[in-house]
Amino acid sequence: MAGKSIMESAQEIWLAGMGAFAKAQGGGGKLFETLLREGASLEQKTRKLATGKVDEVRGAVETGVTQVRERTQETWDKLEQVFENRVSRALGKLARAQRRSTIAWRSAASWAWIRSVPRGWCCLAVKARR
Repeated sequence: MAGKSIMESAQEIWLAGMGAFAKAQGGGGKLFETLLREGASLEQKTRKLATGKVDEVRGAVETGVTQVRERTQETWDKLEQVFENRVSRALGKLARAQRRSTIAWRSAASWAWIRSVPRGWCCLAVKARR
């Protein structure tokens, strides 16, 4: 049967079955019963084999899915960490810039206030401000 198409093989199996059926009818019921038992036994063995293969494949797929899920979770964790680090750095830069801006504004406001005080009162104004 090597090199034959599935259709050719199926046709041969059908013909063999028809030949066996014809022999069984000609040979009596005993041969037919024997063929039925052997066919049922073969079907049972085939089902066990197929079920075992399905279980193997299912196990392999479940293992693969678990591994992919773990790798995906690790990737998301790394991405989350990178995002948190970048946001933290950006907020830190904003805080430093705001602090410098506030210091510069206070300094400018202090000088403006000191300049607004008449000359003779300058020393008293600085002392009063403290």
